[in-house]
Amino acid sequence: GRLHFEAHPGPCRAPIHPAHFANVIHNLLDNALKYSPETVDIEVRTFCQGRQAGLSVRDRGIGIPRAEQGRIFDKFHKLTQGDLHPVKGFGLGLSYVKQVMRHHRGSVQVSSQPGQGATFTLLLPMTS
Repeated sequence: GRLHFEAHPGPCRAPIHPAHFANVIHNLLDNALKYSPETVDIEVRTFCQGRQAGLSVRDRGIGIPRAEQGRIFDKFHKLTQGDLHPVKGFGLGLSYVKQVMRHHRGSVQVSSQPGQGATFTLLLPMTS
């Protein structure tokens, strides 16, 4: 498999709670692994976008149908096609991610198509 990391070269700082934000990143990477084929291909990228600091996690896994993209952040929601894979979990990870991002006055977004993987993007307000 492959894990590629690309860091933004300039100063791009946002205040975070280290333990909670580490759990957010862990949840996104864990999902990328769970829903990927045997040959894992994950990209993690940090960037600045206007007055926001960003981090994205992209996989080449099974993807998320558009009809489910609005519900994946709900507590206990699991993908229907998750039953086709030996994926363990309770459907709490992405709900936690959304809660932590709200607490940090940030956001989490998903971009995905079935069979083409998913990209989760975190945006946080930067410090001055």
